[in-house]
Amino acid sequence: MTTRIIKGSLRYKSSPDVDSSIDINLENKQKEQIENDRNVNIDKQILFDEERQRSTLFRPSAKLTFVFRNILTGSTDYTPFRNNLYFEDFEANASLFPPVYVGYPQFSEFDFIRTDVNVPGYTQPPNEHIKFISQSASSYNWGMYISYVYLNDNTSKIQYTPEPVPGTTTTSVSWSPSQGIPYVIKNLNFEGENLISFRCPVKHNLNVGDYVKLNIVIGGTNYFQIYSFGDGGYNSEFYVFNILNFGFAGFVDGDQGFFKRIANIDNPIESESQYYVRKHKILTQLTDSQVNKAGFENLIYGTKFFFETSALTPDNQSKSVSKESSQSYTVNFSKDIDIRPLLDNQKRPISELYLTIFHRGYFGWFYPRSTNGTQIPLKQGLEFNLFLNPNTLALSTPLPDSWWGTTLSNIPNMVTNSYTRTIGLNTFTFNYSEPIPVGFIFDGDFCEWNNYDQQEYVLSDRYHKISYNRGTPTAKIFETTQNTLLWNNPYGFYYKPLYKFTLRDYSPYVEEGDKNNADQVPNYAFYSPINEAFRWRDLYTYGYIDSEGVGVDYPFLNGSHYPYENFIFRLIPEGSNYQNLGIITDPTIDGCE
Repeated sequence: MTTRIIKGSLRYKSSPDVDSSIDINLENKQKEQIENDRNVNIDKQILFDEERQRSTLFRPSAKLTFVFRNILTGSTDYTPFRNNLYFEDFEANASLFPPVYVGYPQFSEFDFIRTDVNVPGYTQPPNEHIKFISQSASSYNWGMYISYVYLNDNTSKIQYTPEPVPGTTTTSVSWSPSQGIPYVIKNLNFEGENLISFRCPVKHNLNVGDYVKLNIVIGGTNYFQIYSFGDGGYNSEFYVFNILNFGFAGFVDGDQGFFKRIANIDNPIESESQYYVRKHKILTQLTDSQVNKAGFENLIYGTKFFFETSALTPDNQSKSVSKESSQSYTVNFSKDIDIRPLLDNQKRPISELYLTIFHRGYFGWFYPRSTNGTQIPLKQGLEFNLFLNPNTLALSTPLPDSWWGTTLSNIPNMVTNSYTRTIGLNTFTFNYSEPIPVGFIFDGDFCEWNNYDQQEYVLSDRYHKISYNRGTPTAKIFETTQNTLLWNNPYGFYYKPLYKFTLRDYSPYVEEGDKNNADQVPNYAFYSPINEAFRWRDLYTYGYIDSEGVGVDYPFLNGSHYPYENFIFRLIPEGSNYQNLGIITDPTIDGCE
């Protein structure tokens, strides 16, 4: 038997080197094997770890906390919808002649699990909108799936409208990720220094002292060193970087361009960052997911119920209605995910799976039709597309970003469907999305990759948008008070569709070496001809957590790993003050409290 001892620092850079020795025992441990003797001494801990490291099966689960604010009001000609609105000012509505009922769709239209199974005239006879099937309660509004990142796309079109620099005008910028990160120039004097400021729509991911490569040449170079960040605005240090102005001629206020990060100015070619949109692929079916309310958990916001008296409701029926709620849910999958054949977008063994949420809207409140009659499907954009168009702030009703009104924001290859209901002389058409099939490919986040760093950075999260189904002027399904003139770009709600499960962590340290002096150079390592060395990050084993807390230690049972995460799902109404929420982690307990 050959015994091989590997220094800790040659296995993982963060691992300490320790003294090792081998005791040579001269006792004879061999014995004759007795025929049919099957008794073997097994170290259970070693056997458990061996099975754990070999296993490639995962069954993720999560807790979803739903945070929602219902602020878009409207009216409808469709009787079952009108009878089930939440009327905030129902006395004023009913006092008009004829009555005009303006209100909010109830929380059931947004909930992960519908509970309105016994509503006469809506989910129960007579003249019900649909026949409610209890088994479908968790799939009427939303669909839950598992996906993984498998490809980079640096050619897809992205668009944003930058905030204009005072005294200048800007237009919407449409670009491909391969061009880098866009910016708008502003010359300023900040804290006594003459600076050239670059405003970006996404996080620039730079550090002081780093270099950027601009798409323009000024003073004989397009490489510039970062001096500082921010311009005094809230969180501006993440989106604004500055270089010292030594008298450069050519940086003009309002000019737009693109830059790329340089990780090592001594090796600018190999250390130039790449930019792309990640492509995801669906691994499960809608029926593989199981959604349940989290037991014994009520959030501080609670559920807001209101009692509407029969004298003031359109159908003369008293009822208890709900406008908003904040509920927690558990999401489980009945299918094991085998990651053995899967590689990620950098052709490495995958280390992440994603809980993926697609809106369905089977009850037909959403997915309007444009002026030419075509159905507007589920929309997609990036975080910087969430804000109202800065060029329209002078209007009484600011418009959504123009990106959402283009066909580029449609999610390709989504299968949509519709059904009709007739009341009197009016026929109403209700649109919805079909379940997402296994193998479906869709866009994810906008990211940066650097071969020198061997690390991927998410610069802007992916978001989806839903809008109410307006119907037609004579058969109005739900016309919001904010959408009077916005047929092709209406107000709506945004949500984040992707939530990450970390299966294994990559080391925070970049390993460097070749096959002659480093153990197990992986096949995904980057080889630098200039440095004549491989660069990579080790993929930690299951259960290993380094001194910086990097690593995973999920339960392993019956041959499968069981990763679990807590997520906040936020449905963001158009025009609200957007702020990203995160999970509050437990405090560190180190014995010093």
